[in-house]
Amino acid sequence: MSNKVALQARIDEDVDLQLRQIAAKHRKRPNVIVDAALRHCFSNRHFLSKLEELFTKKEEEIDY
Repeated sequence: MSNKVALQARIDEDVDLQLRQIAAKHRKRPNVIVDAALRHCFSNRHFLSKLEELFTKKEEEIDY
């Protein structure tokens, strides 16, 4: 079993609502849903490349 660390993040209200609905439907705590979702995203090469692309573009826009 891995050690857990505390994480705080601000999310949009609509994302919070979706998170809470999924958590309630499956009778899980929201942090369990977030952990599963992040693990799924980080194991997906396509997601990671798109994320990298998104932030690279934003950095370039800021630099110019």
